[in-house]
Amino acid sequence: MEIEEKRQLLTKLFVSGFYPYSKVVSGDLKKDYGIELTEICRKTFNGGLSYKPGYESSSRGIRWIGGDKTLSWGSNTGWNITEDCEIALCRVEYDDYINFKISFESKGNEIEILFDRYMDLLKFEVERFNFKPTELRHLIGRLGELYCAKKVNGNLSKVVNSQGFDVISSNNERISVKTTAQNKSFVSLNKKTIHEFDKLMILQLKGFEFEILYFDDMKKIEEIAHTWPGNETKYELYLNRLSKLK
Repeated sequence: MEIEEKRQLLTKLFVSGFYPYSKVVSGDLKKDYGIELTEICRKTFNGGLSYKPGYESSSRGIRWIGGDKTLSWGSNTGWNITEDCEIALCRVEYDDYINFKISFESKGNEIEILFDRYMDLLKFEVERFNFKPTELRHLIGRLGELYCAKKVNGNLSKVVNSQGFDVISSNNERISVKTTAQNKSFVSLNKKTIHEFDKLMILQLKGFEFEILYFDDMKKIEEIAHTWPGNETKYELYLNRLSKLK
């Protein structure tokens, strides 16, 4: 995560959002946002805090996102964050202050967190509302992309609706991901965008587990894909033909 992304997130959560201290203690902050706060010291404001807004902080070259303003009033929790996103100051209540060291989970863990959340949502939709996975195509599509990102130690494409590819691997390969919950049928590929990715991953969801049906470049796929007269801009790849490639 880039420094500006960190600033925006921390400002929204803490400086503007007055994030509850109880959720830091309970572990919700780490679970929900991948942010871990490690306590450095707990003091009164003038009782020896290591980091606090004011002249002493400025003389040490430390700048605060929230400036030198009062963190909160009465028993309300308030926060301030250093501009380098490394130190947090929490006013728990009255004259009770805590300095925290801020750390962010790695990219891989962020993907794991997102995958688990989407999978929990899929299970909820299926088990609580009796939807079939085939009726939740957008959800299983995103799950497939996250599954692929986990497998290749990569990340999702940062370009919204990027043409041709969905995932960037750790060695910068562009991967297009196709996910289906059908046992038969086919997946479609746009012939105009196949040059935009390096590899294709085709996934099949069985229950709540994914199976990789294909993961390679397009050369073998073009040999078994089907096009219809009058619609030659699209490949249709029947799932039962993939077994011929194994």
